[in-house]
Amino acid sequence: MKFNTNNVLMYLIVVLSYNYQIFALEKISVSPTLQIDLNSAMEIAEKNSLQLKSSLNEFNSTNFQHTLSYFQYGPTLDASADTTWYPKRDTMNLNSDQNNDRSSSVTLKITQPISNIWKNYYNMKELEAKKDAAAYDYNFQKINSRITAAQAFLEAQQALNDFEIKKTTFENAAIQYKETSVLFETGDSSKDKVDLLLSQANKDSIEIEVSKAKIEYSSKIENLKKVLKLAEQTELSLKPLDYSFFEKQKIILKELNVLIQDSKNNRPDLKSLEKTLLASKEEIAKNTFKFFPEISAFSSYSNKETFNNEDGLNNSSNLNNSNTSTNGLSFGVSMSWSIWDGGLSLAERSSLKNKETKNKINYEEKIYAISEEVKNNYNTLKNSLQILPQLIKLSEIYADSYKLSLVKYKTGNLTASELIKSQNDLLNAKISLAKMRGDIDYNWLKLQSAIGTIPSYSNTRLIK
Repeated sequence: MKFNTNNVLMYLIVVLSYNYQIFALEKISVSPTLQIDLNSAMEIAEKNSLQLKSSLNEFNSTNFQHTLSYFQYGPTLDASADTTWYPKRDTMNLNSDQNNDRSSSVTLKITQPISNIWKNYYNMKELEAKKDAAAYDYNFQKINSRITAAQAFLEAQQALNDFEIKKTTFENAAIQYKETSVLFETGDSSKDKVDLLLSQANKDSIEIEVSKAKIEYSSKIENLKKVLKLAEQTELSLKPLDYSFFEKQKIILKELNVLIQDSKNNRPDLKSLEKTLLASKEEIAKNTFKFFPEISAFSSYSNKETFNNEDGLNNSSNLNNSNTSTNGLSFGVSMSWSIWDGGLSLAERSSLKNKETKNKINYEEKIYAISEEVKNNYNTLKNSLQILPQLIKLSEIYADSYKLSLVKYKTGNLTASELIKSQNDLLNAKISLAKMRGDIDYNWLKLQSAIGTIPSYSNTRLIK
């Protein structure tokens, strides 16, 4: 039997190419999996926040303007130069009064402001206040990006907890239905048709809840990826919440009045408004100089040269073939004063005063709003911490009750409806406990942000 070597070779090439394409598709379909927790979620959000990058750019811009304002105290240097050509004189007697073919001049002038030194001082103070306000805005955006990520992460984690709890409940319901079916089919007198139908309905109902919980979890994961600015193909892996931060260590919060005072001293958005108000005051002081004359000292050097009988220009035989050069140095004092500009300066000053008043109102409103925010977050956290032990105990009681109910159901001393009620009580208790733990973590971070500190588990500024 003979084999065609070429056909065999072509067959191997086709097989290898197909396998390579399949392998390549498998490699492409594999998405990166990112294991994250609450802290890493906040770190990623801070790193990828577009608002934070915009705030940093604003700070860099105002910082650069403030740095340049120092140079406005010194003199300015102006230079000018010009060259003029005079066409050849003709019968029309053009340029008859010119004996030169070309003239050139160069002037250098140094001007030192005198009265504007004080004006520039207020300008520098205004830009310094704006720079500081931009720095506080940057810190405030950092806090916002982290707390927004924390909220999205804890919502996704809560959805995962619900899904895992309901999935476990469904597995127990499926086992109960299977056992009930076996007992009913074998003629056990303790299990009738009603028990069988209720067990089946309970299993199917919980299965629907599991499907809903899975969809909700997927939705929260997508929202988390959106908040963290992650690629759509990135797979996130979360762990169910077993305990809150407060359960791992004993924490005693500072008194409310102390935290409110801390918020007034630390809140970046309040500090930003404070600096913005200061900038508006400095701007008004700077505007005052528009009503006074501007006085400057100057020194000027000039050089002027004239050229005769250049090639192609003014080659008249009656002109002297000579070049001249003159130099001059001068210095003095100049003054300019806009005595009346039609009320434009007054209108501008009125606008600046109005802006200052608005900044004062915004500052006062922010102080009140911050105090209320601290109070609400503090009281919510304290109440949650008080309820947490009760929910833990209640969940343990319902767990024990369900175990006993399950034994009584198997021995025929409990109906299916009673067992289902016990099971649902345990399910709701577990979900409430998991939600409370997530709320405690979120309220802990929210209280930190209300005080004006960077939200983090390692933050101890709120603890005695």
